[in-house]
Amino acid sequence: MSERRYDPHIPKNGGGGMYNDDAGATSGGNANINKIQSDIDDTRRIMRENIEAVRERGEGLTSLEGKTDMLSQQAQGFKRGANNVRKVSSIYYEWKDMKMRIIIGVGLIIIILLIVIPIIVKNK
Repeated sequence: MSERRYDPHIPKNGGGGMYNDDAGATSGGNANINKIQSDIDDTRRIMRENIEAVRERGEGLTSLEGKTDMLSQQAQGFKRGANNVRKVSSIYYEWKDMKMRIIIGVGLIIIILLIVIPIIVKNK
């Protein structure tokens, strides 16, 4: 009688039992091992690709952070410039408004004088 060794990972040739008649792996066992090794290799390849993608994403995030900081500084500069323009335009429009009020006031005085002077001249 041949000596049987217990091996839970490699099934027996004939019946799929838990005992192996020879010390090495059977041809069916080799196919299973090769399939498992292939799956492991695929998993390793996928994990390496994922790690590379995460590293590239990290570099992209660092670049994006720098661009965000630069954009924030530009926005602050734009805000300051817009405030200066608003102040200058406010002064300009206030002066323009004041000129218009003066012109209207002078026009009203002239109209009043044109009405009042003939009345005064007739009464003398």
